[in-house]
Amino acid sequence: MDSPLGCGGIPASATADELFAMYDRTLRDIADQFAPERTVQSKLRPLRPWFDSECRAIRRNCRRLERLYRLRVQQQTDKR
Repeated sequence: MDSPLGCGGIPASATADELFAMYDRTLRDIADQFAPERTVQSKLRPLRPWFDSECRAIRRNCRRLERLYRLRVQQQTDKR
């Protein structure tokens, strides 16, 4: 049985570039087995006219406050 890692087939006179190419090819083959490449079509979404700069600023501020909250909660648990 041929190993998917290519063990045993490495020539002793291989250069670093050849070894890297073999390593890269092996990893790509393994990745293609578990997650083969496929074409994905994205759906075009209509623009949301209600999502203006004010809404974006409010959302940004909300995310900032969430990060600040998580940081403070973590600091409080670290002190205990």
